[in-house]
Amino acid sequence: MLIGGAVGAITGGLIGRAQDNELERQRYYQQQAYNQQQQQFYTQQQALVNSGVSTADVVSMSRSGLSETLIMTHLQTKGVQRRLEVSDIITLHQQGVSDTVITAYQSAPLASAVATPAPNFQPPYSQPQVVVQERPVIYRSSPVVVREYYTPYPAYRPHHYHHHHGGGTSIRIGF
Repeated sequence: MLIGGAVGAITGGLIGRAQDNELERQRYYQQQAYNQQQQQFYTQQQALVNSGVSTADVVSMSRSGLSETLIMTHLQTKGVQRRLEVSDIITLHQQGVSDTVITAYQSAPLASAVATPAPNFQPPYSQPQVVVQERPVIYRSSPVVVREYYTPYPAYRPHHYHHHHGGGTSIRIGF
């Protein structure tokens, strides 16, 4: 009976380990898919940022003689690559860009905010969780039986040199 229990415990352990390995494999692939989707989203965001208007673009449009209205409309439509630093404002002014266009650049949206696609991925923690409910291992063994025997006569034991007198109680345990 003990062998059956040991075999059951080992088999249960092996099945449990196989299920754990499968869950771990699923989590790994989910994480890989999530990472790939994040990388694609990041690449799209970078492309959007790079599609925005740069300070060099504004200088070029201004030097080409385009009107302030046209430059400002372009800034609002495409968005800007990044926010201006003080040094950028000074450089734009030194390059002949009007204060009106510089102000429009400062209030223009970031390119990433103009046409940001909604991410179409879900992080791994929002994936449905797989729950494995293991069945308990039940060990069954034969019952222990305790019987008391009363012997009203003297018990004779040949290996002893003395005799027991009177009755006695003995306990035997059987399996």
